[in-house]
Amino acid sequence: MSVQILRGARRALLTLMAAATLATAPVADAMEKEELIEAVEARYGKVDTLSADFVQVSRSELFGDETESGHLLLKRPDKMRWSFGSDKVFVTDGKKMWIYAASENQVIEYDDISEGRSTADELLTSLDKINDLFHIKVLESTASRHRLELTPNETGQFKKVVLTLDASMTLQKVIITDTFDNVTEISFSNVKTGVSIPDSKFTFTVPAGADVVKANN
Repeated sequence: MSVQILRGARRALLTLMAAATLATAPVADAMEKEELIEAVEARYGKVDTLSADFVQVSRSELFGDETESGHLLLKRPDKMRWSFGSDKVFVTDGKKMWIYAASENQVIEYDDISEGRSTADELLTSLDKINDLFHIKVLESTASRHRLELTPNETGQFKKVVLTLDASMTLQKVIITDTFDNVTEISFSNVKTGVSIPDSKFTFTVPAGADVVKANN
């Protein structure tokens, strides 16, 4: 299992957690930069849960290209579950994290994920203050879609994030470029917000016989 790919997925997920709050915005025509910023900040925090299908393409000079697909569940502020088909799952309850690969019958377990949270992670969960935290560039704003490029004001683990939203502000795509120029591109479909998701979805029971690696030891 590629740790680099999983790290990319985690960063993209945190981006999604922040951007997911845009999914319930009303239909908008072409908007000026300040209007778009106000729309993001006004709606941030109003959506607590999200469900979506995804296709993830990771591009890296070291690992090459890899395409995966699956289903995503998230519950703010920090519960998340990525299911990559039937082979891999990435789960966190906000305190503990599990990465499981069925083909390897191995679980990587993090007892404390706070040490792994970067400055970028913190910034990406604060889109109610994007005007203070990011340099924002409107790449496109039409009657059919909006594209925003977010560059962090402080140095972190990524260079930029590009968000693509349709006319109703439903999230379509997240593209993250990290400091090594690795690119993680995730396209979303069947995006649903405000759905009921039990907390049990964000816990993980280690399968019998699986090899457990304690990542924090």
